[in-house]
Amino acid sequence: MIRRLILVVTLAALVIPACSKEQTAPDHAFRMLSTSMKEGKPELVLEAFPPRYREDVTGLLRGLGEKMDPEIWDPGFTLVAKLVKVLDEKRDLLMKHPLVGMAMMGSDPEELDQQLDETVESFARISKSPLATVDGLKSIELSAVTEALLGGQTTGLREQAEQIASGFGVGWLLGDYETEIVSQGEGVATIRLVPPDADPTELDVKIVDGYWVSAELADGWEDQMTEARTQIADFVIEPEMKTQIVAAMGAIDGILDEALAAKNEGEIAQVIAKAMTLPEQLGLDLGG
Repeated sequence: MIRRLILVVTLAALVIPACSKEQTAPDHAFRMLSTSMKEGKPELVLEAFPPRYREDVTGLLRGLGEKMDPEIWDPGFTLVAKLVKVLDEKRDLLMKHPLVGMAMMGSDPEELDQQLDETVESFARISKSPLATVDGLKSIELSAVTEALLGGQTTGLREQAEQIASGFGVGWLLGDYETEIVSQGEGVATIRLVPPDADPTELDVKIVDGYWVSAELADGWEDQMTEARTQIADFVIEPEMKTQIVAAMGAIDGILDEALAAKNEGEIAQVIAKAMTLPEQLGLDLGG
């Protein structure tokens, strides 16, 4: 259910703004959205949402807050904050471990260090945001979500955006391209996007409450919202599952405390070894 909610929010990023009478041409508005992502200004994407869409997504997030157990959600983000501290304070020891070294083999050290810095910054920001508590989630605003997830990022933002765009087959969202209006009628249009190093893409768009939106998104929006609301309404954490989750978080918390206390490579190696046995201790089957 959480993954589907993320999918809905991600699809909302395909909304195209019609910002003024001089900027309502479908191709011009689309180019503005691509530029905002390319320049690392995701807050402009938020402004592109039709107000009704923004209200829908906000309602989903707040609805999730109403259903979520604070004894799981809040401590979970406390663990995130502690993990961030481990990555920040014990990075050198972790990177010297043979298993970590093998996993990072072939990576550029400076680039990897930059990525870790941005990861620490990102998760630290999220753990201090309204997303980190059930009470915050119940009254959250989309601007807080944008700031928590994307604020302050540069290289990391670009890489995340590329992964999302590629995953949804919308790589054209990120790059410079020439645009053409193939056809336009009353409230509908087809535009052609011509990236510098890729095949042209044609996209059907339509007006929703004064905003240009991909036709696919507009046509499926209400069904997506209905399905997401139903899944949130049906969401329940059974007592047995809660017991397992709380036990797992307690075990992870202890391992993170040991990692923070580690003073040398031998001690951090013991922590990593203990972490690797944790799934078995908790009775989890990670064999796929």
